[in-house]
Amino acid sequence: MIHLHESVGEAPRRLPLGILAYNDPKHPHAVTSAGGGSFGYDAVGNQIARPGGVTVSYTAFDLPKMLKQGALTLATFGYDGDQTRIRKTTPDEETLYFEGLYEQVTKKQASGKLRTGKSAYSANPRRGEQGPNGEIHVNLFYPPRETPVTQMEGPREADHFGVAAPATDIDPTGSRFGPDPSLPIRSLAAGPRAARWPKMSIREAALVIARTGLIGHSHATPSSRAAPRREDPMNRFNFFVCFLTLAGAAACNPVEEALQEDKLVHSDLFSPKAEILSAGYGFEGIIGVEGGEAEVRAAGGTWNKVTCGNGQEPARRVLTSSAEPNEVLTVDHADAMPIVFSWPFLPSTLAPTDILITLNDGSKVTPAYATIMPNFEYNERQVAVVFGEFGNRLRPDEAGSIHPAQVEIVADDNPLMLVGPDGPVSAVGLAKDSSNPYVAGPALVAAKLTRFSTEGEGGPELFGGPFPNDGVALYGSQAKFRLRLYTSGGFSPDGVRGVRPDEFEHLFRLHATGPDGNNQILAETGMDHSVKNGTLRIVGLAELGLAAGGDVVYDDCYVEDWDNYIDIVLDGDEAAMRSITAVEIPASGSYMPFFNPGGPGNNPTPDVRYTAPGAPQVQPVTIALDDPMTVSYGD
Repeated sequence: MIHLHESVGEAPRRLPLGILAYNDPKHPHAVTSAGGGSFGYDAVGNQIARPGGVTVSYTAFDLPKMLKQGALTLATFGYDGDQTRIRKTTPDEETLYFEGLYEQVTKKQASGKLRTGKSAYSANPRRGEQGPNGEIHVNLFYPPRETPVTQMEGPREADHFGVAAPATDIDPTGSRFGPDPSLPIRSLAAGPRAARWPKMSIREAALVIARTGLIGHSHATPSSRAAPRREDPMNRFNFFVCFLTLAGAAACNPVEEALQEDKLVHSDLFSPKAEILSAGYGFEGIIGVEGGEAEVRAAGGTWNKVTCGNGQEPARRVLTSSAEPNEVLTVDHADAMPIVFSWPFLPSTLAPTDILITLNDGSKVTPAYATIMPNFEYNERQVAVVFGEFGNRLRPDEAGSIHPAQVEIVADDNPLMLVGPDGPVSAVGLAKDSSNPYVAGPALVAAKLTRFSTEGEGGPELFGGPFPNDGVALYGSQAKFRLRLYTSGGFSPDGVRGVRPDEFEHLFRLHATGPDGNNQILAETGMDHSVKNGTLRIVGLAELGLAAGGDVVYDDCYVEDWDNYIDIVLDGDEAAMRSITAVEIPASGSYMPFFNPGGPGNNPTPDVRYTAPGAPQVQPVTIALDDPMTVSYGD
C-alpha cells in the first residue's frame, strides 16, 4: 500500500483507496472521508460513524461496545471490570478471551451447527486448557529454579521441563486441600498437573475466577456464564455451555441456574382456577438426533427446502423441528409433550418427578427431562415441556398404538407450585387426558384481551433469541391492545417453519359484535373496522420474532421463538375492543392450518407419518380490560 504524506504528517492519499480528507478541526489527525466514504467522531475522538452506514457505540470507558449497520448488529464486545476485552460476538461467531491464557471461537456453520475451536497462549506462564468435561484447568509453567507466583506449599520437584510440581495442591483462595489421590503424581511422563479446586457453588467459583484474573464478565452479577451459545431442546440459539466444572460437583450449568429463578412479572392467568388446559402428546422420536438431514430423515423428521431472502445460510431450526442433543438435554430420539397450565408455575419446583404419564396400555412413565423452555419469558412460564419415551406414531384406532392417555401432577420432595391470585398453590392432583398429534394438530386453549404492556417481556439476560418481539418492538405506538392466544403446542404452518408477523390474514379471523348487533367477521389488517361502540384496527401479529429490516426478512427463513403464545396486536377504541367475542382458525381454503412440531414441512420424506394438521376452531375471547388477570412473584 502506498501512502503520500503532507508535511504535517497526514496521508492525503492512500492508494488505491483514494483521497483521504481531514476536515474536522477538533481532530486534525482523524480521517473524515476516504474514497467517497465518510467518518464521524464524538467529542473525545472516538470514531462513531464509518462508510456504509456503519455506526460504533462505546462504553463509559471509551471502548467499542457495538458496531451496527442500520438494524443489523455487526459485532458486540464485552469487557471485565479491568476493561479487558473478554468477548466478541458477530452474527456468525463468538470469541471468548481468557486474559492471556485461553481463547475459544465458536462459529455457526452453514448447516446450522456450531463448531468450536480452542487455542492456548503458550508464551504465558499460566496456561489454560479445557478438560474433557468442559472444565478449565489452569496449569502453571515456570522455567527451572523459579518460584511460582501463586502460593504452593509442600516439597517440590521438577519435571524434565523444569516445572515445579507441588506435592500439596493449593486452591486459588490459598487454602490447602491436597494431595488428591484421584490425580496422578507428577512424573516425567505425566507433564504438568492442573490444580484441583474444592467443591464450591457456581457463584463462589465465579468470584474466585474473577479474583484470580482468569475471567471477568460484563453481567452485573459475577458468574461463570461466559460461554459459546448452543441450541436448546427446541433448537433456539439460547443455551450456553459452561466453561467451568468443579471437582466433586455436578457439571456447572448456568442455564439451569437461570431457569430455576422463581421470577414472574405480569404473567397471565388464563382461568379463574388452577388446572391443566392441555397435555397433548407433542411428537415422536426427533429430539436428541445427532447429525444433519440424513440422520433427521432416518429418525422420521423432515428437512425443509428454503432460500433466505437476506442471502444468509438458514438457521437449523427453520430447516427442521428435530433437535440435536446438547449438554443440558442428553436424551436420544426422544418424544416431546407440552403440559399447558392455566396459571404460571415456580420454575425451581419443576422436575420430571412431578409428572406421571399413563399410557393407553396402562403403563406409567416418568419423563426423562422437564423444562420451562421455550416459554421462559417472565410474563409467560405457564408451560412445562417434557421429553422421554411416550409412544409411537400409530393412531389410537390402529393396532399396536402406544400413546399417552393421561397426565397427572404427583407429589415429590419439591412439589410443583403454581402461582395464583393469592400466591403459590400446589399443583399436585391436577390431571388431564391427553390428545394425539397424529390425529389432529394443536389448538387454542385460551385467548385473552388486555391493554398492551411490555412488562415481563424477555427473560434471563444470558439467553439469546429473537428478542425483542413484543408488539411495541414491532409496531410502536400502534400497539394499544393485545389479544394473547395461548396454544396447546407449537404452532407452525407446516410443522417446521415459524409463524411470521405479517400472516394474520392467512391464519386467523376475529369475531366481533357489529353495529347492528350481529356477528361480524374481521379478516383484514391495516384497515379500520366499524364495530359496536367504535372502530378497531388489526395491526398484525407479535410475540414471534424480530421486526423486518436489515437481515430480518419475513420469509421461510424467519426465526421466531416457537413458544406457546401468539399476540394479535390491536389499535382503536377501548369500547370497540369490548365488542370482540372470539378468534377463529379457519384452517381451510386460503387459510393455513397449524401443525405441531414434527409436521411434514415443505419437503417431507415419502411414506413417513408426520403430525397432522389442526382442525378449524373458534375460541371465545376473555375480555380483561378492567382486570388484566396477571400475577407477579419474586420481582
